[in-house]
Amino acid sequence: RKRVDQRRRLGAVEPERTEILVHPALSLWNRPNPFMTQSEFSEISQQHFELVGEYWWVVVRYANIPSELWPIRPDRMVVVPHKTGFIAGYVYLSPDGDRIPLNVEDVIRVRRPNPIDPYRGIGGVQTIMADIQGVALTAEWNRNFFLNSARPDGIITFPGRMGDAEWKEFQARWA
Repeated sequence: RKRVDQRRRLGAVEPERTEILVHPALSLWNRPNPFMTQSEFSEISQQHFELVGEYWWVVVRYANIPSELWPIRPDRMVVVPHKTGFIAGYVYLSPDGDRIPLNVEDVIRVRRPNPIDPYRGIGGVQTIMADIQGVALTAEWNRNFFLNSARPDGIITFPGRMGDAEWKEFQARWA
């Protein structure tokens, strides 16, 4: 309240504001497409953003007015670079293997900046993926070590005796 009073004293005029309760944009946001609620649509977008650092929406238009919004899996979208204008368009890779070209104005993309790829985002999980994979491989190795009772499951035998040179060659190859 103090801030409003200060602004009025300084001659600033507050614009008249009217809350809009019915509008095509609100209707689209509240029901993005015939098969999803707004809550489901938002949750899908948020999951994509948290996991891979980007989300993609395809805008379907009727008579050039947005009528549907569809969240798209980030791994199914390909950016088509432009020589001078950054992005020429996009290609959606459908589950059937079809490649569907999309115009820049038909796609909304939000991303966390990726220091390696200016066209894509990067998620928190991806930044630590090497560490996660290392932990998983270590756990798998330890599991297998104890499953076979920490012993080799075979014996190497040789016909006859080996000389020192043959033994050293075998050890080198084994290592």
